[in-house]
Order: sequence, then structure tokens, then C-alpha cells
Amino acid sequence: MANTIRDYSATAASNTAVDGADISEGCSPAGINDAIRGVMADLKDVSTGSVSLESPAADSLTVTGNVGAATFSGDGSALTGIPTPTLSSLGVANHDQLTVAANGDVTVGGTGAITLPSGTTAQRPTSPVAGMVRYNTTENRLEEYRSGAWQTLSNVFSGSGGTETTYSSGGTSYKVHTFTSSGTFTAQNNGVIDYLIVAGGGAGGSSTYSQHRGAGGGGAGGFIAQTSQSISGGSFSVVIGGGGASVSNGTTGGNGGNSSFNSVTAIGGGGGGGHSPGAQTSANTGGSGGGGTNGYPGVAGTSGQGNSGGAGGPNTDDPYCGGGGGGAYATGAAGVNNSGSNDPGGAGGAGKTNDFQTGSNQTYAGGGGGSGSAGGAGGAGGGGNGGSLGSGVQSGTANTGGGGGGNHGTSGAGGSGIVIIRYEI
Repeated sequence: MANTIRDYSATAASNTAVDGADISEGCSPAGINDAIRGVMADLKDVSTGSVSLESPAADSLTVTGNVGAATFSGDGSALTGIPTPTLSSLGVANHDQLTVAANGDVTVGGTGAITLPSGTTAQRPTSPVAGMVRYNTTENRLEEYRSGAWQTLSNVFSGSGGTETTYSSGGTSYKVHTFTSSGTFTAQNNGVIDYLIVAGGGAGGSSTYSQHRGAGGGGAGGFIAQTSQSISGGSFSVVIGGGGASVSNGTTGGNGGNSSFNSVTAIGGGGGGGHSPGAQTSANTGGSGGGGTNGYPGVAGTSGQGNSGGAGGPNTDDPYCGGGGGGAYATGAAGVNNSGSNDPGGAGGAGKTNDFQTGSNQTYAGGGGGSGSAGGAGGAGGGGNGGSLGSGVQSGTANTGGGGGGNHGTSGAGGSGIVIIRYEI
């Protein structure tokens, strides 16, 4: 029995009732009247929308009211008469302040601001395209994607290269680039930076004449620290000087390598003086000078970068002792000849402190201790201890520019240098 138009059958003979009215063969005339009235009621239900059509089809359909649909099939290319959505129909408040021209140009009026997408460096789009703009919360800057890389848009200076860290000190936030090996620092735009350059420390000297002959400690690498230096956008080579090579043949220790950045060069530390049978070798000059072997003076450092090494003990009492290498802050101590067998090597000169890397002072560029009956202490800032009658010698600490200790036998090598660049963010 058909109760709505959706219950009608497409097979005519199957339609035997309409809303309870019998229309089968041989029905009474009254059944026909009731059936017609039922059909009219069913059509009205469709007209008012209380009963929906199943799968209607039309060659042409004109709708004067609203059309609602949960889904569409097809690409909609045949639909006509649908107006282009307006900003007001999309629910954009104050849409009179936002216009989109036919060519795609967008104009934003008003006195407020546009909030751009923001996120960390790690949250950058995985497949960026040229013209993308976002705010980088890691770098605290606006950036755009162009020429195959993210570039700064902000007036805040930004750079890349080395090991990148950030910290705050005294209410100021800094970004730091630490280079422990050679590389490239790239400045995204013009700005102002602070930098520290420390060269490689010199190696201690070697004594092979006997355990009773002293050798000088290696001088520290040159130390240069500058603040509020202007820099232009571009790429800058950073060179990290290696520590001076240790020696074991009774000769002067190897000099440390130079470190450089932005055309500024810190000079490698000078090697400590050595002593072999029948020959003594003088210490080398450098960022800080190496300490002398017994009977020899220490040598000068580079003005503005370091200090002189200490003199070796005089050749008046056996055992003899070597002088300490110079440090960035202080001159190396002279070897001390006491009466009898207590003749310690001179201590390495102290290095200088600097807080660019973390906001807390760290010490760099200490001189190496000279050797003797007791080894001279390495200077604060990575200087290695001198050997005591052939034992206990130390190399300079890596990436401090500390000098290596002098020794009977194999001397201590110098510590490698470092470059630190920081700026406000």
C-alpha cells in the first residue's frame, strides 16, 4: 500500500492502493475518488518538502528559492546562476576594509594589523615555495622563502653558522654562534655583533738531555674580544687554529695555528723552549710567547693579544727548570732554582675571562707550565701542567687556546682555538 509518492511503483499493475483507497480492478467508484485525493495530498507533500524525491532528473531546472545539499557529485562545471561569494556572505567582519581585485591583488584597510602564521624553525613548511612569509619564534624575526632558502625580513639582525644557541643576560636576549672548527658565518643583513677570537695554543718544549734539564711551557693563543662591531650582510670565513704539535726530540714546541674572522686574526701561541744534549733551543714568539728552557729567557707575545713567557731557571743548580708560557692576562712565571733538588718549573700565565658564549664568564688562553723537579701549573684558561721529571705533563685544553706543558720527553700539545659571535635578538 502506497502511503507517500516514494511508495509508488514504476510498474503500473503494482499500484493497487493509494493512502488506503482501493484502486484495484473492479474497485468501487468511491475508491477512485479517494485515490485521486490521496495522490493530490502526496504531491503537496513533495511540493512543501515534507517528503523528498529519491533521485530526480531534469533536462532543465529553475529554482527561485534556496537550494540546500549535504553533498554534490561531479565537478559542478555545468552549474550556472550561482553568484560569486562575497566577503559579507563568507562572514568576514568589516569586509569593507578588505578588497580582492579581479587580478588577485589584495588591499587591507583599517588601522590594525595582520597576524601572520608563526612557529619555530622546526615547524617551517616541509615543502616551501618562493613568496611564503611567516614569523619565526625561534629566531624572533619575520622571514620569507626566496632563492631556495628562508631569509630574514625583519630589521632585527640575524645570522647562521657554527653551533647556534640563545640566552638572556641582564634583560637582554642574545643569539650565539660558536665555532670550534673552521666554517662560515652568514649575516642575513647588516647589523652589530660582539666577537671573541682565540688562536691555538703553542706546545711545550721537550728536554732529552736528562731528567734534570727543564723545558718551557707553550704560550697561549692570541686573544681578541670586541663589542659593538658593525657587519654587513654576506658570508664570512671562520678559521679555527689548531693547537701546536707536541715534540719529543729535545726541541722547541710547535706554534699554535692562527684563528680569524672578518679580516681579524689572532696569532697562534709560541712553542716552549727545548733542551737536548749539547744544545738548547729558544722559545717561539706568538699570541703569547713560549717559556724559556733553563738558562734561556721567555719570549714576547703579540701586543694586544697576549704576554711574554717566563724565563727558564739559571744554569747554576741541578736539576734545572723551564719557564711557564705566557697567558692572555699574565706573563708566564720564571723557573725557580732552589738549592738542592727542589727546582719547580714556572707556572703558565693566566688567561682572560669572557662571557659571550653563555652570559657567564669563561676563561681562555692560559699558558702552559714549564717542567722541572716539579711541573709548573698550567695557567687558568686551559693551560697544561708541566712535567715533573718526565711525568704528569698535560696538553692545553681543546678550544681554549691553552698552551701545552713542557716536559722531559714528549711535551704537551697546545689546545685548539675558538671563535664566538653573539648579537642581540
